[in-house]
Amino acid sequence: MENSTVKNYLLKQLSTNYGEYISGSDITEKLGVSRNAVSKAAIALAEDGYAVSARTKMGYRLDKSNMLSSPYCIENHLKTDGIRVRFEKTVDSTNSVLKAAAEDGEEEGLLLVANEQTGGRGRLGRDFFSPPGTGLYMSILLRPTLLFGEAPLITTCAAVAVAEALEEISGKKAAIKWVNDVLIGGRKVCGILTEASLDMERGAVLWAVLGIGINLFPPMEGFGPLSSTAGSVIQVYDCGGELKDRLAASVCDRFFNYYRALPEKRHLDEYRRRSVLTGRDVTVLSKDEKKHAVVLGIDDDFRIMVKYPDGTEEKLSSGEVSVKL
Repeated sequence: MENSTVKNYLLKQLSTNYGEYISGSDITEKLGVSRNAVSKAAIALAEDGYAVSARTKMGYRLDKSNMLSSPYCIENHLKTDGIRVRFEKTVDSTNSVLKAAAEDGEEEGLLLVANEQTGGRGRLGRDFFSPPGTGLYMSILLRPTLLFGEAPLITTCAAVAVAEALEEISGKKAAIKWVNDVLIGGRKVCGILTEASLDMERGAVLWAVLGIGINLFPPMEGFGPLSSTAGSVIQVYDCGGELKDRLAASVCDRFFNYYRALPEKRHLDEYRRRSVLTGRDVTVLSKDEKKHAVVLGIDDDFRIMVKYPDGTEEKLSSGEVSVKL
């Protein structure tokens, strides 16, 4: 039996019994391999970055302090059918990887989770800070039945799904800053980027890749230039990897619950309720100017409604809005 098979089986068993010891003898009997093969598999997992402990007469366990995601742990927590989980330790961008997969014909439902992004991206071409270990960086490949103008619905239902999942995991109230930021305590803890390919003849979406980046724990080196606006969901590292995996599954489950009923816009009320901009004075930023306005609310198409000092009103479907929270 190949070493990779033993390694994957061991990780699956460790993920299913997170924080508890499993018998090495049971694995040797199940797979028909030597104890040395199991020991080598455990060492290989540790070299990959998994916090694997070994104890005489007790076996092996995946420590609760482990910070690396396990695709098997995510699968264990998923309730949605049809999701295929893939994990990479380091990628340039989870969105870039899945965009390539979409072009190659990959079906809907592929979830890619990475421990680190070296070229994470946000809206408007901005970089997304994605240090190893402390964040949840994930993308989902979708093949929706949507007109291109309806594609923003993916981002808005993802924002609600993330907010709900974060509240479930942390017990803290999560809010949404139009159009794609999720906040806790007034600080940005999540950014969302949806990228899509268009069928020009039909004006419809061929495929979409939904990227979600969550600052789950504070990075050891801090947020640097982003320290005034960025924050993290959790301040302690106990049960890091398992918490990330539970969160990934919860976000996925909640997202697909809304996504599979997108025409109904079932997430509209929750999106409106969580909006931090409604009633606030903001600065509307465009290529040519900055205009002060007050936010009236979110309309039925998830456009932000603003009123300018001269009394004129406008509905914005894209762009940037700045506000001091």
